[in-house]
Amino acid sequence: MTSWERGKNITLLCAMSAAGRYIPPMFTFPRKRLTPLLQKDGPAGALYKCSDNGWINENLFLEWLVHFKQHAKPSALEPILQILDNHASHISLTIYEYWKVNHIHMLSMPPHTSHRMQPLDVSFFGPLKMAYKKECDSFLKSHLAEKIMPYDVASLARKAFINVASISKGESGFRASGIVPLNPEVFTEDDFMAAEVLQSETYIQ
Repeated sequence: MTSWERGKNITLLCAMSAAGRYIPPMFTFPRKRLTPLLQKDGPAGALYKCSDNGWINENLFLEWLVHFKQHAKPSALEPILQILDNHASHISLTIYEYWKVNHIHMLSMPPHTSHRMQPLDVSFFGPLKMAYKKECDSFLKSHLAEKIMPYDVASLARKAFINVASISKGESGFRASGIVPLNPEVFTEDDFMAAEVLQSETYIQ
């Protein structure tokens, strides 16, 4: 959105359940070291980390899994199914072993399907982006500022998150993607048309 420096990214990792419960998010800042100022007025229980480019990586994802386990509390009697896209940071033997010993089952979605099959994409991220942009616009006007600095992001994200993270958003995202309740008929033949065309083109080549 509005950035203090063009080309710099801050990643926000979110998770929600079919019952509309949310795991406190994780922020990843493009820095070498973390400072408490980056956490100012951020979401309660959020996790704050750094990487060279502000993107998540395998090590940070493993740290987030520990954070996830602390809040979701999976067990042998009540295991958890975690649905993910197939991002490279999710794929390693260490992560698979962590899932296995901590009663977390992983399901990876096919490529290029998250806009329909990822509940967060279906019902949450769009409204969150709109709410965050609104908070940024309000901040810039009230502070007569020209830029949003990294130290402002956690507070602005918290305000947007609170306004959007509702039970109904979680329920509707899982329902619209056909996951909970399970509904294989939620997709039509037209939804698979693009994949069939791509497969045909690949075969021809």
